[in-house]
Amino acid sequence: MTSSGQTPPSPAGEASGRWNGTAWLFWRERAQGAALSSAGQLGGSQAGMRIDRRIGQAGTGGEPSPVLVYGRITRALDAPHQGEAALGLAIKPLNGRTALTVGIERRVAMESGARNAFALIVAGGLNPTRLIGPVMAEGYAQAGIVGASQQDLFADGRLSLRAPLDRTQKVRAGISFSGGAQPGVSRLDIGPMAETRLPLGTAQPRLVVEWRQRIAGQARPGSGLSVTLAADF
Repeated sequence: MTSSGQTPPSPAGEASGRWNGTAWLFWRERAQGAALSSAGQLGGSQAGMRIDRRIGQAGTGGEPSPVLVYGRITRALDAPHQGEAALGLAIKPLNGRTALTVGIERRVAMESGARNAFALIVAGGLNPTRLIGPVMAEGYAQAGIVGASQQDLFADGRLSLRAPLDRTQKVRAGISFSGGAQPGVSRLDIGPMAETRLPLGTAQPRLVVEWRQRIAGQARPGSGLSVTLAADF
């Protein structure tokens, strides 16, 4: 697990109510011999959930900024599992019109390998945005610092460019770019991707299948298939 926890930020769009949540399951193939044995792990398989609650706003006049508290739990699917929980306070500047979020959180280790530390995080997202014709762009990026006495910087993000494969637009395909960095380890991946919405209740979870080809860095795991299942609620 990375210093960032490999946790995507809250959805870029404004929540429809005071409560907002997201849950995800990310599986990534562990390529054999694809990385040096001494290389650290970054971008491995993980499951997690985050719940936000809007508690008010900061500032006065025409530009009040939404303030929210959130809780998060994450755990790697492969050993060491490094289970971790976090409780945080975040603000969305500029009246929440942008996808920018600034937050501070306390992380609590639930298993060996995780950290007990405060973290400062700046995150932003790009909602699906039309570029040319049917091609849409979507992504997120975040960066921050973990720890007071032992300070570690981190950054990670993902950008996808995709277009529908049929008139129903239920299945989309394209290319994705993803990467991350923390002390002593980094990676940049690129590869084809396909996604669809599953007709399961009102949440309609999103299923994304990608091939992530590592083109920079030596972080484990190496190049391979990845599958993401995520739902907002």
